[in-house]
Amino acid sequence: MLRAPWLLALTLAAFGGGYALRDLREPPPPPPGPVAPSEVRFIAGRPAAEPNADAIRALVREELATQRPAASPEPAPPASEDQERAEVEAEQVVDGALAAGRWGPDEAERMLALLPRLSPEAHNQLMSRLFPAVNDGRLQVVDLHGGLFDPTRRAQ
Repeated sequence: MLRAPWLLALTLAAFGGGYALRDLREPPPPPPGPVAPSEVRFIAGRPAAEPNADAIRALVREELATQRPAASPEPAPPASEDQERAEVEAEQVVDGALAAGRWGPDEAERMLALLPRLSPEAHNQLMSRLFPAVNDGRLQVVDLHGGLFDPTRRAQ
């Protein structure tokens, strides 16, 4: 009946050997469940099995709170007379330009000389009036080669 009995024996031996050797392979990963103490991760010295968004936010808030200075920042020193004069003059330059609807080399030159003497607050306040006026078209930039504060006239 069977022409090659050795073929059946070989097939059964291979199958049985493979079945017996299955335990020598790498074991499957353990199913998810409680974290073993040796696998606990630590975040800022505290155990955390899996960090989530709320835990990270709380940690960041804690770290930021420890980084902030205890005292409030010191107030800015009072403006000097020179700084006050520069702020008044710069305000006049911007007011005049807005009233005329024109920003040219004369305004640019005056403002360029005043800018280094302005406080950061005064500078920001003036620019917050000047730039929107230029963008809205209420203030026309004329005869300037570079930018708002470049008094170089355009070549005619």
